Amino acid sequence: MIQELTELMASKPKLIEGRYEQHELLASGGLAYIYVGWDHELLRPVAIKRLRDDLKEAIEEEGLNEHEAECLRLVQHENVMGLYATGNDEAGYYQVMELVTGPNLQQIIDSVVPALTDFVEIARQSLMGLQALHTQSVIHCDIKPDNIMLTLLGNGKQRVKLIDFGLARFAGKNAGLGKVAQEEILGTPEFVSPELLQGEEPTMRSDLYALGHVLYYALAGKPAFEKATIEATLEAHLIEQPEDLCKIRPDISQELGNWVHQFIERYPEARHVSAESALTELLTLQVWADVES
Repeated sequence: MIQELTELMASKPKLIEGRYEQHELLASGGLAYIYVGWDHELLRPVAIKRLRDDLKEAIEEEGLNEHEAECLRLVQHENVMGLYATGNDEAGYYQVMELVTGPNLQQIIDSVVPALTDFVEIARQSLMGLQALHTQSVIHCDIKPDNIMLTLLGNGKQRVKLIDFGLARFAGKNAGLGKVAQEEILGTPEFVSPELLQGEEPTMRSDLYALGHVLYYALAGKPAFEKATIEATLEAHLIEQPEDLCKIRPDISQELGNWVHQFIERYPEARHVSAESALTELLTLQVWADVES
């Protein structure tokens, strides 16, 4: 009997904080591994984030864990991934987060360019999430199609979720990017702002620039700057102008094209003032091009 009880106890998984059970690997990102988990207290699935072994020391040295957790604790919004718990156990640092299911925007664009009505909804909800971040002075720093997920709701509609806050930080508060953060951002050169390439601190308008390139990509089906090498792509952000969206998509209005292009102006002061103002303008735009009868 004693042996049976011992074997039973040994077979039971050790719970994080006495309630979260870690299961199979869900995804492997640039800085971390994401596992499927289960919350035994609230009886719901969760995601559990663990740092990559080879980057743990560097991530901790740059304080990326603290930045991410501090930022997410302040932002609670339906278009932003939720954070439930953080801590350390025998396996190291962990974060327990909202499990966001569904494709990311990169997967959607790889399959089919979103219809214009879907594009407007994706843009609207992405800006709402970004507005929620910026209201709390949080800069995401890694806006790209992979980090915009679309999850299906029970009513058949889709909800946009901004995810992966591993590089997030507060505006003006230790906002400079360390080596790990810089390498991660430069890993997706299509969405990095000119000011970050020039070694300046990220700002909220850096997020707007990145989102603008995501929106351009979603409409055009290709990045605004698509070069043979990473170096050439990065240089294009500094010296080139993207092709006019309306030439690629004659079905969209000049108003919508101009609205997207304003996000990706080279100089921050020429961009939209804020996510809120860009969202307000979007809701007033004519998005379809006039068709001559």
